[in-house]
Order: sequence, then structure tokens, then C-alpha cells
Amino acid sequence: MRSRNHGLRSYQVGRLKLRVVVPVTGWQEAFNSIAWMVRIDPDDQNNLTKTSAADAFQIRSVSTTRFVGKLGQVSTATMNQISDALIVTLGLYS
Repeated sequence: MRSRNHGLRSYQVGRLKLRVVVPVTGWQEAFNSIAWMVRIDPDDQNNLTKTSAADAFQIRSVSTTRFVGKLGQVSTATMNQISDALIVTLGLYS
């Protein structure tokens, strides 16, 4: 994505040069009660400069040409929380 946009992206699936991304935004305490907002605290692995949130309700497909470089990586625990938020958002639970 452009350097001003941040998001968590998926691995390539199929032949389209697209990735599914979960946008990251600044954290607000009001997000505590929202199931699709996942808190991400800054650390050396994700390279965030402030507490942020992955917004699973705003997922979208983005062309790979918009990615300029990898800024960081979330932990496995955080990725699992984001996966759970996507399951709720998309109604994939049984």
C-alpha cells in the first residue's frame, strides 16, 4: 500500500495480483466493546509508533502494485485475534 496507508495483508491466492487487507487505525477506548476492532500495542516486531487497531469490518482487496514495502509484522497471538474478528464480521462461525 502507499506509505501513508497501513494494513495487515494476506498471502496471494489465485492468479489475481490482489491482497486482502485489514486496515489499521489509531486506537480509541470506545473500540474495547467492538468485536471487529483488535487492539495492537506497539512493539519491535510490528514497528507501530502508537497503540492501534485492526479494523476487521473494513477488509478490502488491494492491488499488489500499491504495496511499497513491509513495515512490520504482528504477533501470532494478534493475528489469531484478527482471524477471530474476521470470523465474527463475516458470519463464518458455526
